[in-house]
Amino acid sequence: MANIDWIVVALFFVLIIGVGVFSRRYMKSVADWLVAGRGVGRYLGIVADTGQATGLMTIVAWMQTTYGAGPSYWWNIILTVSFGMILAVTGWGVYRLRETKIMTLNELIEKRYSRKLRIFSGFICFLSGVINMGIFPIVSGRFLVYFCGLPEHVAVLGMSIPTVHIITALISIIAVLFCFVGGQVSIVITNFLQTAIMMIMYLVVGVVVYRAVSWSNVEAAYLAQPNMNELVNPTNLHGDFNLIFYITLAFSLFYNRIVWAPNTICGQSAIDPREAKIMVLWAYLRTTVGVGLLCFTGVACFAYMNLPIFEDKAAVIRESLANISNPQIYKQMVAPVFLAKLMPAGLTGLLVAGMLAAFISTQDAYLLAWGGVFIQDVVMPLRKKPLGTKQHIWLLRWAVIGIAILIFLFGIFYRETEYLVMFMFLTFAIFTSGAGVTILGGLYWRRGNSAGAWAAMITGTTLPIAAIFLQQIWTKVEFLRSYAEKFPLSGVEIALLSSLTSIVVYVLVSWLTTAKFRLFDLDELLHRKGGVNVEVALKMKGTGNWFFQHFYQIMWVVAIGLTGAVVVTMAYNVIYEDRISPLRWLNFWKYWIFIMFFASVPLTFWLIGGGIRDMFRLFKRLARERVDERDDGFVAAAKTTGK
Repeated sequence: MANIDWIVVALFFVLIIGVGVFSRRYMKSVADWLVAGRGVGRYLGIVADTGQATGLMTIVAWMQTTYGAGPSYWWNIILTVSFGMILAVTGWGVYRLRETKIMTLNELIEKRYSRKLRIFSGFICFLSGVINMGIFPIVSGRFLVYFCGLPEHVAVLGMSIPTVHIITALISIIAVLFCFVGGQVSIVITNFLQTAIMMIMYLVVGVVVYRAVSWSNVEAAYLAQPNMNELVNPTNLHGDFNLIFYITLAFSLFYNRIVWAPNTICGQSAIDPREAKIMVLWAYLRTTVGVGLLCFTGVACFAYMNLPIFEDKAAVIRESLANISNPQIYKQMVAPVFLAKLMPAGLTGLLVAGMLAAFISTQDAYLLAWGGVFIQDVVMPLRKKPLGTKQHIWLLRWAVIGIAILIFLFGIFYRETEYLVMFMFLTFAIFTSGAGVTILGGLYWRRGNSAGAWAAMITGTTLPIAAIFLQQIWTKVEFLRSYAEKFPLSGVEIALLSSLTSIVVYVLVSWLTTAKFRLFDLDELLHRKGGVNVEVALKMKGTGNWFFQHFYQIMWVVAIGLTGAVVVTMAYNVIYEDRISPLRWLNFWKYWIFIMFFASVPLTFWLIGGGIRDMFRLFKRLARERVDERDDGFVAAAKTTGK
């Protein structure tokens, strides 16, 4: 990189570290550490959550997937927005979860079922989360090494150490620092600033890549492929990202909406349940942000590597990756090296800063989430009495450090065998397969009980763990290898099978043992007794202009219209497979990518502007805060009503 690029990266670090240390003064309690004092406004929460949800690992995974699977994977976005908006407008899961006022998901499990189940579920949640993020640092470090053109090994004290391990350790330390100084308060603020940089970086990269590789080049590259239909048609029945994948994705949106700890933090940090509901709705509307980098870069790279007009430049990229023997890692690194060859001086530094922001904003949110789960849901319930506020916060800090070391070691020794997206689905399922029905059943079904929850959690955990273990050894055992070749199952399919099995077990066991348990009082869990429903009270005020007064009705119409179009298109293309040609799909993707990119420009600056307003409001709210030492997520949960 040029000197100007290093200056840009240095300024980025000065900004976020300075803001992170400044935010520390507002962190006074366990509630501040875990949920930012429950004072986060919608735009600040949306932008901060965007950073948490779109880390460098996710960016690499998207570029790897679109490079390997083609534009057909973009259907993922369309399906997520259409179906996700319907769930968001209804407030599915999110609204009731915020009403409980819990700080961790397993605190809800104690209130709804039992303390013993909280401890077991907390450990499984922690295990699943640590394994899931175990390769985040190593993949991110690998990206930076290849993008910046750093040597593969560095001599330290006479030893040859892989550069990726050094880079991974350094950026992980920065993520730990943000957690250490101010918990969720620092993370929300620094993630907001980092995500603002990422959003601007997305737009710039999209323009630069398109100037180098036009859509006509992309069309020419895919038209020349013998498996063109698989690459451009999302409803095909072949390949890894086929119709089954998208059906599983739709199910996951419904089933896993509130069962992944990092994804629930911003909602639980919201001012009230209605604000949490709006955050989720906008989370789907923000999906256009990043389309220039996440979507177009992968297909542009594919054209770059396969068209004769780019052959000389593509040869340079192949030479840079010649030492990579693992085919999955090769697919991961093609797009980063491709970007490195395109970016001019100055913009290279912006891209590196944006990628570092993507890594740190996800890493610190995940470290905080899993550290909170381990202490709040495993360690604290085993203690006979609660800790003081300072001792409690220090215990949370040490948990963050321990997890950072653990995932660093995991990334070094784990062997990658499939797409990163598939790995994330599979490890995600270790907890969510059983927890999905346990948590949703706990919020919506009075008959759900501890016996059903225990059965679902044990069932949902067993299959994904067995699958991960077998993936590591099946190539070495003849019997397992032949069986896997005859009956291949992707991480997505294993996750779906595990979730469906858990649902059946939860319902059957709860129903059969209802006589041994009393029907649960959901109104007490949701704090609805003797109070006024928050959303109804806010609607009664009648504040805001016409658009915001009718916001939900407008979103209902948009969501139903989009979902209907998606369902009809998928059904039509499956029934009349030859009616929509691959060329028509390519034409559709051309218009879609341009519309999404231009829509992302005003949305980016609207969200950033609203987030700045909410950030100052959060500071004022925290400055006036009175610390309640009883609000620690443990004392409150001790009043278990679900046993």
